[in-house]
Amino acid sequence: MKLLVTTLLSSTLVLATNGLETRVAPDETRPPNIDGAYVTNPFPGPDNESFDWWWANVIGEEVNGTIPSFEIVMYEGFVFTRAPSDPSFQVDISGTLPNGTQFFIVIPADSATVTENKERVTAVWKDPSGVTIASLLSTTGPPRTFDVSFNYPPLGISGSVSLVGTNTPPHTGCSGNTAGSLYFDPAIPDGANFNAAQTEFFTNLGWAIAMPGTTSAKVNINLDGHSASFKGAGYHDKNWADKPIDQYLNTWLFGLGSCGPYHVAFVEAQPLNSPHEDDFMSGYLSFDTEILQSQCTTFSNLPYPKPNTFNFNISGTADSPAAGVNLPTKMFAEYVINNGSRYQFDLDLLPGTPALPIYNRWRAVGKGGLVGGKQYDCTILGEWMNPGAVPYTDGANIFET
Repeated sequence: MKLLVTTLLSSTLVLATNGLETRVAPDETRPPNIDGAYVTNPFPGPDNESFDWWWANVIGEEVNGTIPSFEIVMYEGFVFTRAPSDPSFQVDISGTLPNGTQFFIVIPADSATVTENKERVTAVWKDPSGVTIASLLSTTGPPRTFDVSFNYPPLGISGSVSLVGTNTPPHTGCSGNTAGSLYFDPAIPDGANFNAAQTEFFTNLGWAIAMPGTTSAKVNINLDGHSASFKGAGYHDKNWADKPIDQYLNTWLFGLGSCGPYHVAFVEAQPLNSPHEDDFMSGYLSFDTEILQSQCTTFSNLPYPKPNTFNFNISGTADSPAAGVNLPTKMFAEYVINNGSRYQFDLDLLPGTPALPIYNRWRAVGKGGLVGGKQYDCTILGEWMNPGAVPYTDGANIFET
């Protein structure tokens, strides 16, 4: 494993607008493309704490007992509060190779340039000498595509990832399409009296899912002279906010991915100093192009197991020397759609990278589908973002501590 955090003296962001208007407040204007830049006034950089990132992951089929995976996050700014020596832009690359090697690499960048219109988004990250270290191309298609290449000899890594989306439409965290709010404010109950952290989370953290699932996902990577490639199921989204997430988030549990023709996503998130009843809950389930459920609400307004609700939990326990904490080994999710039909997804959590006290990822594999119907193999990415350092104990609820 190689990890590099370095001081960069001059970081800049350039936005080639192509007609894009900057936003002073959330939803004042939108970029012409759901995969475009959302934080533009001011841009993320050395003089502010905002962030805007593009995420993609692929989980492959088992190879000699190993399930390979790949994740890449291309940052403007950073999700957590930056130290003075941290870069203003960076590219994180992590995963598990088919031979079982796990890696997590941080590539520092000096600048990022984003260009966009209705049909495509391009972005380039460069080092202080102006050499490109990573680039992306997102197109609306059809079919929608997302391609990334990266090359950073100082850390011995290069490669590419290529995703081709299904016909399942892009959507936001609170709707099955892109017409609604890009933030979590639709979940705020009438008359709610939220604290500052809750308000920041629900109204200023954005989430846009450009590619809920893929028909094709390919990874090619060269790490320290070892070349590997694999195919699998992919996913792509992006997040952005005015402030680093550790300033208003206590803990967050997340699952996203595919089980055959099903695309699933489920989230429970708890802002700082917030009771369990006010937790943000988001559930999404589609079958091919049919949206079976897409919603967001608070825990107190989710009357599970009534129709149009969902629930998920973690269980089991394993000591993680790398993370320095106990971690779950199982994840179970159930959706009850409007007609009362139930869809269940029973997953084993295989450790991934990074494994840190405040952040962990898993390759979540198992079976899922309509209860009483055909069950499909699942390739889901699990994530526990835990800046509040909430402990996990089997049988207890991390959101009730």
